[in-house]
Amino acid sequence: MTHDDQNNISSKLSTLRELMRTQKLDGLLVPHGDEYQNEFVPAQNQRLKYLTGFTGSAGFAIILNSKAVVMSDGRYTIQLKNEIDHDQFEIGDSTKILISDWLKQNAAAGFVIGYDALLVTEQSITTIRKNLSDMGIILRPTPENLIDKIWHDRPLPQWGDIDVFPLQYAGLSFYDKIKNIQNIITDHKADAVFLTLPDSVSWCLNLRSHDVPHNPVLLSRLMIQNNKPSILFLDNGRDGKDIKNHLGTEIEIEPISNLPHYLTNSDIKTIMLDSARSPEYFFSLARSHNLEIFDLKDPTINLKACKNINEQNAMKSAHIHDAVAIISFLSWLDAHKDNDDLSELFLAQKLESFRKSSPLYRGSSFDTICGWNANGAIIHYRATENSFSKIPPHANGILLLDSGGQYEDGTTDITRTLSFGTVNPNVKHQATLVLKGMIAISHAQFPYGTTGMQIDVLARKALWDNGLDYAHGTGHGVGCYLSVHEEATSISPRSHDKMEPGMIVSNEPGYYKEGSHGIRIENLILCVPTNQSDELDRPILKFETLTLVPLDKNLIDTNILTPDEILWINEYHARIKKEISPFLMGKTLSWLETACTNLEITQDNPQ
Repeated sequence: MTHDDQNNISSKLSTLRELMRTQKLDGLLVPHGDEYQNEFVPAQNQRLKYLTGFTGSAGFAIILNSKAVVMSDGRYTIQLKNEIDHDQFEIGDSTKILISDWLKQNAAAGFVIGYDALLVTEQSITTIRKNLSDMGIILRPTPENLIDKIWHDRPLPQWGDIDVFPLQYAGLSFYDKIKNIQNIITDHKADAVFLTLPDSVSWCLNLRSHDVPHNPVLLSRLMIQNNKPSILFLDNGRDGKDIKNHLGTEIEIEPISNLPHYLTNSDIKTIMLDSARSPEYFFSLARSHNLEIFDLKDPTINLKACKNINEQNAMKSAHIHDAVAIISFLSWLDAHKDNDDLSELFLAQKLESFRKSSPLYRGSSFDTICGWNANGAIIHYRATENSFSKIPPHANGILLLDSGGQYEDGTTDITRTLSFGTVNPNVKHQATLVLKGMIAISHAQFPYGTTGMQIDVLARKALWDNGLDYAHGTGHGVGCYLSVHEEATSISPRSHDKMEPGMIVSNEPGYYKEGSHGIRIENLILCVPTNQSDELDRPILKFETLTLVPLDKNLIDTNILTPDEILWINEYHARIKKEISPFLMGKTLSWLETACTNLEITQDNPQ
């Protein structure tokens, strides 16, 4: 951080604290998310970044009159150290200390802490309030967002075009999806459900847009009523002819400014709202007009996570496009590793250019993580025009390349760790331990009801056996041309959600040595039935790998792989060669054939 940046942060904090004093506030909560709880936040809503300089996709700041803290999870430990002005902010690990704990340690009884009720969920703010009740610390919503009051050059919203997601990919019409949700409303004896998440609305109505970076979601809200037309709430001027033709008379469209009126001045008496995902503002509004609230999970969460056969086939198709692009890039990179113009930024841009060659490509699914050596240890590292590392000719080291694409038919997310020059034996050993974990999940079979927490252990065992580990989950859900980080299930030490057929998750164990290197290998996998059952009559499930890009064999120590693990790699590479070769030619095809040659199984391989 430059001296000018530090002065700028200090000035913003001084102005904000003065505004806090005028409103009789002793503190302010500043979350990363916006009023839609987006992970990828539009420029005009990046309040945490504006105030603190922290660019991570998860985080929280607490500003008191005399001190402040920025918190995030283990993915951003190094990034926080690099981006935050330590003279202005403490740094906190949100997996080790709660917001309420920090306030208990640093605030005093009677302190009034302000927050924007649109930016925090009902569940999160209720939990914080409950944890602080014995301290006499008061949480009070502010009538307007205080960051916006001091952000004089705040960007204007940039809306994308609204597109219809074709039925051939969606597999189910929005009319049928609405009917399914209305049945859920009936089961719970409610009048309506209010969907506040953009990806829930986008999935439900088979609509896509580009209102936020990377995720093709439509910023909107949706009221689904029982036996009445549903109401889509959009910003003014976005209800064009195409969207009206798509929705017909089944869905009414209203300006989003009219939402409070419809929520409180209709025939609705009982409403389903999700306290874990919906802003406190809507709960307060409903309570103030005596609506009975059924606090229930957003019904689309599980529905959209379990992909139907059309969505599964669409995602498989998207991974074909992506494999062609990445393999073409890897072939090019192998031929140019000793160029004197290679850098993290250049390689990220080069990979993007290969993806753009597909007519179905619609953009990246997140900012590409391209980390050379020590930068690879920063789990969510991103090279920028102002900060990136070069890769010298004839260099020795590894490059962690984590990227993804949004295609008209699906979403991808892939990580490959790539070798340059001579590989350090310790690094090769660590990379193989990571690979063993990825393979363990890839060919696992497990009974219905198995949770992400149970599966996560498989990815870590080889690392644990060698005293190693990583500070992030092993897998997240992925949407179908939707959010690259989708809910309903995950593979992590904290996931109690069970795996269901049709769910698509990432499989991405890793290892990171701060100041030296980072290793991660990631494929997307689809949960499918095996048509077998165990002795308790539970259906047996397994994973089908969707990602079709070879592994870097220079980073594989076959001496610590079992014959079954080597066989898995050889079969995986044979499948890639079979499925992707028809789309390649010339030097790229030759590169793929070489990359997919078999590893040898010897008598020395452990059993």
